[in-house]
Amino acid sequence: MPSAVAEGVRIAIDRGGTFYDFWARVPGHEKDVVFKLLTVCPDEYDDAPTEGIRRILEAATGSTIARGTPLDLSPVESIRMGTTVATNALLERKDERVALLITKGFGDLLVIGNQARPRLFDLSIRKLDRLYERVVEGRRRIPTRLGWKPPSDPDLFHGVNGEVLRRVRKLDAEAVRRDLDMLWTEGYRSLAIALVHSYDFPDHELEIGKMAKEMGFKVSLSSQLQAMINLVPRAHFRKGFKGELEDEHGSKLLLSQSHGGLVKFSAVTGLRAILSGPAGGVIGYAKTCYDTSDKTPVLDFDMGGTLEHVFESTIAEVPIQCPQLDVNTVAAGGGSVLAWTGGLFKVRPESAGAYPGPACYGNGGPLTIPDANCFLGRSLCKAVELPVSSPFEKFKGTTDFPLADTADAKTQRIYFEKGGWTSALVFHIQNRSECTKVQGPAVIFDETQTVILDHDSHAVVLEEHLVIDIAGKALSTQEVDPIKLSVFGHRLMSIAEQMGRTLQKTSISTNIKERLDYSCAIFSASGSLVANAPHIPGHLWSMSTAIRYRAEKYGRDGLEPGDVILSNHPCAGGTHLPDLTVITPVFDDDDDPKRIFFFVANRGHHADIGGILAGSMPPNLTELWQEGAAIESFKLVSRGVFDEAGLVHELSVKPARYPGCSGTRTLRDNIADLKASVAANNRGIRLIQDLVRQYSWPVVEFYMEAIQQNAQDGVRVLLKGFGERVGGRPLKAVDWLDDGTALALCVTIDERDGSALFDFTGTGPEAFNNLDKSAAEKSD
Repeated sequence: MPSAVAEGVRIAIDRGGTFYDFWARVPGHEKDVVFKLLTVCPDEYDDAPTEGIRRILEAATGSTIARGTPLDLSPVESIRMGTTVATNALLERKDERVALLITKGFGDLLVIGNQARPRLFDLSIRKLDRLYERVVEGRRRIPTRLGWKPPSDPDLFHGVNGEVLRRVRKLDAEAVRRDLDMLWTEGYRSLAIALVHSYDFPDHELEIGKMAKEMGFKVSLSSQLQAMINLVPRAHFRKGFKGELEDEHGSKLLLSQSHGGLVKFSAVTGLRAILSGPAGGVIGYAKTCYDTSDKTPVLDFDMGGTLEHVFESTIAEVPIQCPQLDVNTVAAGGGSVLAWTGGLFKVRPESAGAYPGPACYGNGGPLTIPDANCFLGRSLCKAVELPVSSPFEKFKGTTDFPLADTADAKTQRIYFEKGGWTSALVFHIQNRSECTKVQGPAVIFDETQTVILDHDSHAVVLEEHLVIDIAGKALSTQEVDPIKLSVFGHRLMSIAEQMGRTLQKTSISTNIKERLDYSCAIFSASGSLVANAPHIPGHLWSMSTAIRYRAEKYGRDGLEPGDVILSNHPCAGGTHLPDLTVITPVFDDDDDPKRIFFFVANRGHHADIGGILAGSMPPNLTELWQEGAAIESFKLVSRGVFDEAGLVHELSVKPARYPGCSGTRTLRDNIADLKASVAANNRGIRLIQDLVRQYSWPVVEFYMEAIQQNAQDGVRVLLKGFGERVGGRPLKAVDWLDDGTALALCVTIDERDGSALFDFTGTGPEAFNNLDKSAAEKSD
């Protein structure tokens, strides 16, 4: 038996898709116990958590504990664990089979969702599989009824939130039991139950849940999980712990939740463990790296074997509605699988995991990021033996420190973009004296990390940390740097995306806030598109016409700082009238206050802007004014002042002058959403101004033009390749509208220069209905 050890052993475990990380503090031991284990290693152990705890107890007692022996946890004060298993299950869709029981008539509710269309740019949209395989619809109905509850009506009652409800149809318990029997026979063992109005009347969910548990199902109730089904069953997390942990000590095991708090292991749910691991990382990072005195914001980047975490509430197309820290997870971790698609290497959501692992492990695994690092010479194949354990040391600056002695350093051939294959020095962090500088190219490693320094970088070694300086270089406005081109492209697209996020968060209408029927983009001073968020293509290609129209209409003197233009007229770059475009010019504040640097703009669908029918999209209209307010150009904001009176006149008074028409029926929503549009543009302007301050306007302008040229080159290459495949043969097609009007198109591609001619000869004339396209939709 192991020798006794003083109580108070504290254990922390981080469970990832590829590795487990273990840390333990043992009373009387000078150094902490720190090590990694593969998440799956069938040749060595059955489950990693038990194996890790066994090794820690061996270190604590100084005795050997045989594998398979029940572990005595009496010396252990606590075991705290964070995990990315729930996130991995969402991203990879490798989860236990789940059935969904929902109110009758709502079987497709989670498929329809809120009608948002997140990937309209995909030519072939492939949605991820649903988290449930089977849907069963329960027979019951509890509609909400507002108002006073008459005592004589037995079907009216108060819900838990105080609302008055009417019981239209009682729960058909026998039918539900038959459905549960059918699911059990089909092999389902996990059941998610989500009934309409269960947030206010959970009784039916509780009744069904009780029946299901008696039959052996693992049950998740939406009314107990913040109106959201339990996406990953609890058993998925618990199966990693076998019977080698004594049951009476189970209360010592605590799991980190997405909001950073802890919960007993017996009470963990998949919903609240989606970001368990990274949330713990955020807490640790905040405690160790955030300086409460200067309050400088810090960004935590955590790359695991399967995922990267940037420390939203939508993960892998699944909305997660529960308290959580703001963590953005990307399926591109250290062990992610590589794929060759469209002539480029891409990282897929799947991970090779711990077993079989990457191809270089020799277990028949797929090609992964570690294999690429191995090929480039960036992976160290020798075991790391020196332990690392010391408190965090704060440090600022990397200058005025002596260079590290390199006499005993080994070298390794590594491939760098600059310089190609280069002999780089290889250091263990504890083989360097503290406060010495290591000049790149070099490799610095310890038990848990490997750092590659390129030629232009250097690092200062602390007791167990590194402070790295990456040398910057001045950007040329004569030659395009392909890496910086990618950086600027993503930076500008990110700005457009943040504009969209601002618009969504500050708007109040369903169309913009939930359906995401809006688009945001950045344009040059001449009106050409520079960058856009992946929003609605129909908006984006026509907004350029709207910007050019304003640039020509107002010229140099027609617009001033603080002006914002509102428009929706088809003659001025608009599409159908409910799509309102808000345009803001950005001026040169330093040298020429009249010069416009660029434009930012957004376009959003408004539910009503007047006209002959509510909704402003009448199917039988024959005149433009029947659709509602038609605004050629209106200064929504003039010199920083929002013109609400003028807006009311445009949306409410003008449309009502036409026969059979009224003004907007949702004026409050219109005003609120247009203010949100102005705020979104202001957000974009501030972010671009930050970019200009960082790089200077000539550099930003140069790369804006380079982005446009790169986009043109990409399209030309695509057309050249397609033209060669069709051998220069014209491509022809014809289709017909509902009224029989022909739509004819002939596309002739010149494979020599990658140009294309679109010829609509044969298309019918303008129709006397609402099916005609605006000039902006046809020209761009």
